[in-house]
Amino acid sequence: MIRSAVRAGYGRIVVWAPRHQRKGTADRRLRRLAREFRHVITVAEDESQWRAAMETLAASDAVTAIGPGTIVKPTGILGDLISWEDGIYGTSKSVFAGGA
Repeated sequence: MIRSAVRAGYGRIVVWAPRHQRKGTADRRLRRLAREFRHVITVAEDESQWRAAMETLAASDAVTAIGPGTIVKPTGILGDLISWEDGIYGTSKSVFAGGA
């Protein structure tokens, strides 16, 4: 997901990943990606880190929220959302998985 977001042009990625829930390979992979994309990614490990990351957003900033288990192609959903220019404050766009 992180690589896909970077390829799609996202300039900032915030990942909610409490340390007590991360184990083994997934934890090592996240730490490696956080190092590789340190200029783009923030890993929030607790509520205070999450709040701090969210407080830097302006009320008019567009955001994309993606739930756990989502698989995204680099030029797929994320690319479509980042180029969505019709969005205005307070609106959302649902993107469903699967073929159209």
